[in-house]
Amino acid sequence: MPGLIILLIIGACIATSIKGFNDTSFKRKYMLNVGNIATRGEYYRLFTCGFLHADWPHLIFNMLTLYFFYSTPYMILGGGAFLMIYVGGLVFSSWYSYMIHKREPYYSALGASGAVSAVLFSAVMLNPTMKMIIFPIPLPLPGWIFAIAYIVFSTFGMHNANTRIGHSAHLGGAVIGIVITLFMRPYMIWEAPLFTSGITLLSIVLLLLELKRTR
Repeated sequence: MPGLIILLIIGACIATSIKGFNDTSFKRKYMLNVGNIATRGEYYRLFTCGFLHADWPHLIFNMLTLYFFYSTPYMILGGGAFLMIYVGGLVFSSWYSYMIHKREPYYSALGASGAVSAVLFSAVMLNPTMKMIIFPIPLPLPGWIFAIAYIVFSTFGMHNANTRIGHSAHLGGAVIGIVITLFMRPYMIWEAPLFTSGITLLSIVLLLLELKRTR
């Protein structure tokens, strides 16, 4: 049976997203917007944006991904650590998106993708050989291959100004998922040294390089 924490998170995302679907002013007030954060100091948006979604497919995809992968970090690390990963991923990914787009006052974003990425990467760190499918590739891939592909794709995606996907949030969330999980279970470095050290260094280096590029 799903834990209370995950049910509360999914329930909150569904409720606030539905409210946003039917109330544009509500959505605009709580979504991430660079201009409002920079000029008005509305930093609460770095948190509230993660409970809003653009439409039903966006909401359903994020909640299904969260539901399918939450159990690994939840069961292995505990409810408190899982909540730290989720909230940490949400806030850090929002902050990272804000920093990447700080010169774009009209840039806006919403969705739980950053938090979900943190949970997803925590699960992969804890079980690198888990089988995952990347659409449209029909064959299951080991988690460690998915993780590398995801990070590289997110980094390159950040250079595409025409996409509606929040690649910066995905990268920021992935980094937090990796870092917190590694902090909770540092001995993973000895269990899978090549993957653990490699994915950690790759994600952090790419994150810092992209942040430096925007200065």
